[in-house]
Amino acid sequence: MKTEQTTWRFTRQTMDKHQAVKCSWLSCEDFLELLRSAKAKKATQRLRDLHRAGGDITRQIQSLPRIFPSAEFRKTVDGKMQMTQFNGVIALELSGQSHDEALSAAKYSTSLLPFTVASFVGAQGNNVIVLVRVSRPDGSLPTDEAAAGRFCEEAYPLAQAIYTVALGHTLRPVTSPDTENQLRCHFSLSFDESPYYHPEASPLKIGDKSRLETICPMVETLDEIEEKAHSLTEQMIRNLEHRYAFRYDEVRGVTEYREYDKWAYGWQMVNESVQRGFIIDLHKAGIEVWDADLKRYLYSNKVRRYDPVFNYLQDTVGHWDGHDHIGDLAATVPTTTSEWPQWFRTWLLATVTQWLGGNRRYGNSIAPLLISPQGYRKSTFCKNLLPPELRWGYTDCLLLENKKEVYYAMSSLLLINLDEFNKISPGIQQGFLKNVIQLSQVKTKRPYASTMEDLPRRASFIATTNMSDILTDPSGCRRFIGVELTAPIKINHSIDHFQLYAQVMAALSAGERSWFDEAETERVMQHNRQFEVRTPLEQYFHNTFRIADNDDNQAQYYTTTEIFDIIRLKAGSQLRLGSLINLGRYLSHLPNMRRVHRNHGTLYLLSRVDI
Repeated sequence: MKTEQTTWRFTRQTMDKHQAVKCSWLSCEDFLELLRSAKAKKATQRLRDLHRAGGDITRQIQSLPRIFPSAEFRKTVDGKMQMTQFNGVIALELSGQSHDEALSAAKYSTSLLPFTVASFVGAQGNNVIVLVRVSRPDGSLPTDEAAAGRFCEEAYPLAQAIYTVALGHTLRPVTSPDTENQLRCHFSLSFDESPYYHPEASPLKIGDKSRLETICPMVETLDEIEEKAHSLTEQMIRNLEHRYAFRYDEVRGVTEYREYDKWAYGWQMVNESVQRGFIIDLHKAGIEVWDADLKRYLYSNKVRRYDPVFNYLQDTVGHWDGHDHIGDLAATVPTTTSEWPQWFRTWLLATVTQWLGGNRRYGNSIAPLLISPQGYRKSTFCKNLLPPELRWGYTDCLLLENKKEVYYAMSSLLLINLDEFNKISPGIQQGFLKNVIQLSQVKTKRPYASTMEDLPRRASFIATTNMSDILTDPSGCRRFIGVELTAPIKINHSIDHFQLYAQVMAALSAGERSWFDEAETERVMQHNRQFEVRTPLEQYFHNTFRIADNDDNQAQYYTTTEIFDIIRLKAGSQLRLGSLINLGRYLSHLPNMRRVHRNHGTLYLLSRVDI
């Protein structure tokens, strides 16, 4: 028989740059030293940051070494792993711990059981790994791999049952590449500056039923564990619903609560602080649930669904008083653009259609762009477009460089103000913004979700700027309605939001168009020419040529190179050859340009204006 073992060597599995598996051994002490090291902290920091932000952590997990605590394995000639010695150590995982206090409490709880060799925070930062010492009743351990595998199959359910009852929370075996072989359960290298370690832990005797009943007499089957967990869950839900009403906001992806005896305070968001308060109150009531149990309920389909936007708009249906509130609101914006009232009306109808998810194929792909000096109350006007009940859905501080934040804002907000539009770089304006503004759906991850999902886009865009030469992409001019203000916006005009949106809903119900047709889009593009940013090359082009038609006697076809050479003669050496590509792109996007394609390139029909 094999005697008791008090030292262990874990197997560390890594991959080299050629994706070849390599195995090495670590003593338990060396493993814990590595666990506390700056190297481990650096390796896991990116993973934990991504996990908290809801990003994809697959790549980071795969880059970390794997630790196999149950046995020493060696790599065989054919590349497989073969056991050389069984350690008598199994690994359980306690997941769903959302903050440092819960992780510390979990580690402390595991230390109270005499079988715990070590416990430490897992790689993702929201779980605790527990290493449990096990042996046969006589203290011996299996010596061959097949026997060790059968031993683990018996050890894991018993250890899981004992730790689940002792901690009041369900534990599971850590990851196994083969569910039929728990001997090979493993976890990723992690970082924990203060792990618990007890090298003289007593082994849990597997197969010694009398001792098991003495240690934990209430445990007989895992069914009883689940039954107790269900009972605690029912007590928790009953306690919470006796004191609070809950609803899940489908737009923002958050759960809200309201105390039954404090209706005047209204609905409040269930944030981390509120959740901790719930847990404390539940523990005081003798209901020993964990943070994960509470969060599982708060973000489950057991909580009533609620759409604040749909509810608000639906309440206005049938109550319009017949007055033109949309026209009154448009009139508060002083401008010489005669089409502004109708353009604003169409945009507002498109915005509400977007909120209601009425167009699954196309998003509201146009946005008013208010242009004026500072102090003309543009941002105030934008914010006031939303009623107070929905003003949480407004933002004017979105960073377009953070694409994940933009996608989530488009699914959870209602109106995004691109404030100080002139500060958006031409690259972002011509690339990402041009694409994202016309999306009908966005792929992103909700809070607490583990996977990406396609969410309906809700938010529409509006923009403000202090500069008139602002649009850098001729092909993107269709996305904006440039409106130059002649005076400050009249914000002293009291907006009757209920009647405003009652009129919008009445117009949509009557079938009024909520999109810009081809003729309107062409007019918007012509109107926006005055706000385009023209590079020196583009200015030289318009000073040298005009777009012609077939009736123009002076018109002739030119290649891009011929056009560039003519401009360069006028501009001199300041116009570098690299600008030739930019000129080609500019010409290809000019409206009303007549062009023909030949083997040697595209020719453009132009007339000289400088002859």
